[in-house]
Amino acid sequence: HDNMGTFLKMFSESRPEKATFMTDQREFFFRTMADAMAEAKLLRLGILDLEALPVAMVMCFDYNGSVYLYNSGYDSQHRSLSVGLLSKALYIKDSIGKGRQKFDFLKGAEEYKHHLGGKEIPLYSCQIAIK
Repeated sequence: HDNMGTFLKMFSESRPEKATFMTDQREFFFRTMADAMAEAKLLRLGILDLEALPVAMVMCFDYNGSVYLYNSGYDSQHRSLSVGLLSKALYIKDSIGKGRQKFDFLKGAEEYKHHLGGKEIPLYSCQIAIK
């Protein structure tokens, strides 16, 4: 089964801006990156099934006791059941059960992150020029 294909389909269908974002070039990047992260044993795809059909997915990286939520998607036909939010909450629960110490939502100000207990932390950019 092509889990990345399912993920990419749900990603693109979950919000119009995600569909616009997912060009052929970006799909190639996602697949290549997922292959590399899977080979390094860091990739985790969480799949929420409803009546044996996938309805939401999360793509995470599991490294050094922390889980990093890279992206997610859901079947828009099940939007009324909040399957996107539920998939994240269940993945957090699963991560706690596996002894992970931190769940990082990564960059972005999406409302669900605050609802699930996420807190913003300052990010800094620094450039050092050696002359």
